[in-house]
Amino acid sequence: MKKLLFFASLLLLTSFALPAGDKNEQPFKGTFYNQENQITIALDLYDTTLVAPNYSFLGKLNGYMTGRLYDVWFVTDFKIKKGKATVRFSNDLGSDEQEICFTFDKNGQLLYETVGNNAIRRAENRKWIKLPTKMLFVSKDSKAKKP
Repeated sequence: MKKLLFFASLLLLTSFALPAGDKNEQPFKGTFYNQENQITIALDLYDTTLVAPNYSFLGKLNGYMTGRLYDVWFVTDFKIKKGKATVRFSNDLGSDEQEICFTFDKNGQLLYETVGNNAIRRAENRKWIKLPTKMLFVSKDSKAKKP
C-alpha cells in the first residue's frame, strides 16, 4: 500500500512538472511553408527560441520569414488575441516593416494577410515584385490539424 501511495504521489508531482507543449495550445509555433511563393515562416510567439539562418549574431527571436523574397524578415513585435496573431516583421536593414495578421482556416492552414500597404517584395526579372497580400501556409512540422 505504501508503494502504491508513493508511486501515485510521484506520478501526480511529475504531471505538474511536464510542459504544456501541445500544438493545439500553441498554434503560432512551428514552421510554415507556402509552395506557390516558396516562402518559409518560422514562428514561436510563446518564447524566443528561433535563430534565423545566417543571422545568429542577433540571438534568439520569436520568428522570421525567408525564401524567395528580398532577404530575411524578422518578427519585431506581435500580439495574440482570440485565435488571431498580429505580427510586425522588419527587414534585415530595419528600413521596411510589415504588419501581418495570422489566423487558421478550418483545414489547419495558416492564413497570412497583410495589414495596410504591402512592403515585402522580391526581385524578379530585374524588377521589384510585391508579395501577394493573402497567402496560405501549411505546417512543415506535422500533418496534425491546427485549431
